[in-house]
Amino acid sequence: MLCCTGALTAYADTTKTISDEIHGINGTAFTIERPDASALTVVNASDFGLSANAADNTQAMQNAFDYCRSHSGTKLVIEPGIYHFSPEEDIYLNRL
Repeated sequence: MLCCTGALTAYADTTKTISDEIHGINGTAFTIERPDASALTVVNASDFGLSANAADNTQAMQNAFDYCRSHSGTKLVIEPGIYHFSPEEDIYLNRL
């Protein structure tokens, strides 16, 4: 289940302008690079079938992420809501 209280945004790779270092448990760290927002094409996750009313949004979310992955310079907007996903399937975020 994913609960959004505000619009959630995922970006496909494009010109990076801002880097944030995030520190996790056991000394782990990773960097999030954010692109210049004015240069992005905006798509809504609902365009891929994501719906707070759906019993399973797994494939819709994966399709949205796959689109962003293959279209550099895309901003994916997920509207506020509670979204349900299959516990049996993975959603791949690599290279986003």
